[in-house]
Amino acid sequence: MSAAPPPELNLLGKLFLAGDPTPRRALASAYRAVEKLLGGQAPNARLVPLSDTAELASGLDEGADGPRVLTFGVPGRVVELELVATGPGLLRAGGMVLSRTGQSQAGGVLSVRHGAGESHDVLDDCGGFLVRGIAAGPVSVLFRSRWGFGAATDWFAC
Repeated sequence: MSAAPPPELNLLGKLFLAGDPTPRRALASAYRAVEKLLGGQAPNARLVPLSDTAELASGLDEGADGPRVLTFGVPGRVVELELVATGPGLLRAGGMVLSRTGQSQAGGVLSVRHGAGESHDVLDDCGGFLVRGIAAGPVSVLFRSRWGFGAATDWFAC
């Protein structure tokens, strides 16, 4: 688990959340700049969003409070995760990392970076994970394989 982010980063996150709507490109650029300043290791690739139930449900009232399912892709892999509220301002993410052929990707770590730090879980033998203690707000998903490959999403609000 990494050290807590500086208070300025939390303030920046609150500022972006106050916008209507939060500019995705500006949010991602700001967090990348802070990571670079703090000396964070850049991942090898970008996890590209493939589907998001929040986008499908926009405009619909029903199901707005239910779990949010997101699917991300990177060459050779698919990450599917479900974000579920576990308490006020807290989430958990459960899901799987699969190869594009549907086989599990055992051996790796899935992390969720958020305003309160970073939460992670080691993939089980089937590629499954359960990450707890995620602060609601801006988050980024990061997958690191046991072979040193890393891929991350841009920052997004949840």
